[in-house]
Amino acid sequence: MLNLRQRNIVTYLIEKQQYVTIKELASFFGVSARSIQYDLEKVTDYVTEGGGELNRDKKNGVQLSASDTLKKSFWLQSLKPAYDKHYSPQERHDQILKYLFESFKPMSKNRFSELLYVSRRTIVEDMKGVEKWLRERNLNLAYIQNKGYIIEGSEQSFRQAYVEVISSHHNLENLPDNLTVLTDKEYLEIDGSVKKVLTKLNHHLVQSSKDGLIYHIAITIHRLRNGYQISMPPNELLKLEKEMEFQIAKEIKQEIERNFDISLPMAEIGYITLHLLGAKKATVEDTTDFAEYSLLISTINRFIEKVSLQFGVDLTHDELLKKSLLVHLRPAIYRMQFHLRNKNPLREEIHQRYPDIVAAVSLHIGVIEHEFKVMFNEDEKAYIALHIGSAIERKMEYRDRKIRAVLVCASGVGTSQLLKSRIERFYRDIDVVTVCSVYELQDENLRKNQIDWIISTVSISDIKIPVILVSPFLVKEDRKKIGRKLEIEREKANQSDQAELNLNELLPEKRILWEVEEKDWEESIKKAVNLLERDNIVTDHYLTAILNLFKEKGPYMIIGKGLAMPHAGPKDGVNQPGISFIQLKNPVCFHHPKYDPIRYVVCLATTDAEIHLNALRQLSELLMSKTNMKEIAAGGKTELIRLVNKVSKM
Repeated sequence: MLNLRQRNIVTYLIEKQQYVTIKELASFFGVSARSIQYDLEKVTDYVTEGGGELNRDKKNGVQLSASDTLKKSFWLQSLKPAYDKHYSPQERHDQILKYLFESFKPMSKNRFSELLYVSRRTIVEDMKGVEKWLRERNLNLAYIQNKGYIIEGSEQSFRQAYVEVISSHHNLENLPDNLTVLTDKEYLEIDGSVKKVLTKLNHHLVQSSKDGLIYHIAITIHRLRNGYQISMPPNELLKLEKEMEFQIAKEIKQEIERNFDISLPMAEIGYITLHLLGAKKATVEDTTDFAEYSLLISTINRFIEKVSLQFGVDLTHDELLKKSLLVHLRPAIYRMQFHLRNKNPLREEIHQRYPDIVAAVSLHIGVIEHEFKVMFNEDEKAYIALHIGSAIERKMEYRDRKIRAVLVCASGVGTSQLLKSRIERFYRDIDVVTVCSVYELQDENLRKNQIDWIISTVSISDIKIPVILVSPFLVKEDRKKIGRKLEIEREKANQSDQAELNLNELLPEKRILWEVEEKDWEESIKKAVNLLERDNIVTDHYLTAILNLFKEKGPYMIIGKGLAMPHAGPKDGVNQPGISFIQLKNPVCFHHPKYDPIRYVVCLATTDAEIHLNALRQLSELLMSKTNMKEIAAGGKTELIRLVNKVSKM
């Protein structure tokens, strides 16, 4: 009798109606070529008995010849419903985990082989990946002689991993046929209970977090029914009782107990509370109830400031970034405090797209970790890097928009409306956001609305935004004044278009020095800046600005072990973009708690806040690679120049 995969092979060959290679079959069914060869031996006998023939060719593979009688026979027709139920290696991995989590006794290799229609050898190989996955979640895959495999570990780790297995691949609208923890009806009852409580208490979660909570409760019921209880230290439970989410968990408990005739211990309420605390909220308003809300806001501001200083991109006024980080970090802090996982499916993609930003987040995340006494894992860091990357891209897109202006006159009406109509007539590059009186001007509102200019018929002082004084009739001299200002902005935009400059264009060989001897951090920075000053990239004010920043902010420019990137703002004496690179013969102390001493000093100068991002990305590709750094250390200046040219093509 054929097993499921062997019957699927027959169906596959009949539908193909041509030769199929062993390699193609092995790839399609997710098993080894050896397993396919074994299957084909069984298929040959079975097909021959049914009046067909399996033709073999060394070069082309195998082809099935089946008579009409064979095709119409009952056994062949019965193959169709089972077709496409073979498992890929990843699907086998997930199925093995699900079986292990659902089983209360060891499962043998033979049993897995029967369930998944693969050989015992394939199961043994699959178990290596399963064991690694469990180990990463503080669980152990134990093998009991003559009995089989079973998962060992704490009940908390067991349940967290169990929820991850289920929620990673399923949602309530698409429950898998073989998800046997509870019935579909029971899942929907839990769903109704959770929705009822969340709606009643006006507590909003994103759908994925809501689904995760439902699976968490389902597994809780399943484990309690089979005698497995979870424990929580009394002091932790006491701390959780102070949270609003604890009251929500208590109401959910009451609903579940009423619907399932089961008693949930206090520890179970505690873990439901933890799930709620670690869940993603739907809006920023749902985050303001955080006990340390003010502290989190100020810490986020300091974190953004440090990242901004490193990249030379001012993100400190990006309200969307602040709100996004607030929504993400509030539950993330709880997840880290209680060791809850939040798998990031975009992690690898984020690392590839924003390697320099991931490095910057890893460097400065200590600001948040220290304040809240947590350690963020790589999944969480990647999420934070995604928020930073999006903010930087918004900043770059912002350059291409129109000039946003506010029109002001003594009354805020009449003459300003006349001025507005004339500006709209003469200047398509200016977007008049609003018309107001001088008394209505506030720096905070101007900043929030991203206002670039104030065009006014009256004199204005004590405002940080540029003011252009004109007459209500916008006479020729006024138009010349606005025209000159627009030309300056266009020139800046043209310079910004150089943002895709490559590293080798900004860092020529003449600005690379090796075996430089300097006594301290200040002299090292001076040397790097002098290379730029010599080429008229910067004025002497640039060095002063960097030193002042260092004294005010500390070693903000340290971006990795042994690497400093001093820089100031575009308005601090920058004439044109450029980079210098020095290698210190004897590394010096920059007073960084983690990455001292510093051997490499890379000085950046830009005429626009974003202009060096492409070159910096290439520089990060170069310097964040351990292999590259070893080659630079061994090959010196010549090797650095070769690698600079290499990454400049990336």
